[in-house]
Amino acid sequence: MVFEADQWETSQSKDIRYVGIPGMNAPAKQLAQDLTIHSSQTIDALNHKEGKWHLHSAESGDIGQAFDELILATPGPQAFALAQHIHPDIKTLTEASNMKGCWTIMARFKEKQNVAFDAAFVNQELISWVTRNLSKPNRKGAESWTIHANANWSQEFIELDKSEVTAQILACAKKLGLDCSTADISIHRWRYASGSSTPAPGYYANRQVQLGMCGDWLHGGRVEGAWLSGYLLANHLSRPL
Repeated sequence: MVFEADQWETSQSKDIRYVGIPGMNAPAKQLAQDLTIHSSQTIDALNHKEGKWHLHSAESGDIGQAFDELILATPGPQAFALAQHIHPDIKTLTEASNMKGCWTIMARFKEKQNVAFDAAFVNQELISWVTRNLSKPNRKGAESWTIHANANWSQEFIELDKSEVTAQILACAKKLGLDCSTADISIHRWRYASGSSTPAPGYYANRQVQLGMCGDWLHGGRVEGAWLSGYLLANHLSRPL
């Protein structure tokens, strides 16, 4: 469904939509099942010296191992903070990432809600997308809804108090027919959720220092752009020098 100008219409989109099964993180878990992953480490500094990459973690200090190659799959502003000193073109590219935040609410109910839609694009309101999570294939559990505020509103009020953000988003949801007054509410701020550099090069690769960057911001935004950016970078790095 589409809500615009205070009216509901049936969506005419023919786009194929993909979801992870049984959860949205399932594809990432499958891809990572044979990898050694170190989580909960905030890399806050990196340096390239004597042909090796040296990383520093906010939690653990200097990472003992030096690395031959480095790929940054982070939002543009975070890549800027880490790598702007490595090469002038990295600074130029990451400064142009133009990313915006997204305030997101998860509303959990004890009972199924009598709402006329399972998912809706919302235009000209502070909400941009709302969906009943049990409507996705193979979903189980309690009734829950995900509500995204639109990018421009989220960015304008990115530092607003969570209680005020929650009140405004839920008021808009009620206007759409989803009354969350009985729901258990949680809210999350994605500081870098959408946007892309212009022009969008697809990926970045610097063979001189063995550094690559990929992400949605390099390929037009959206999750499809993130996947394509990583795919293109991997193909580039697999080719001989």
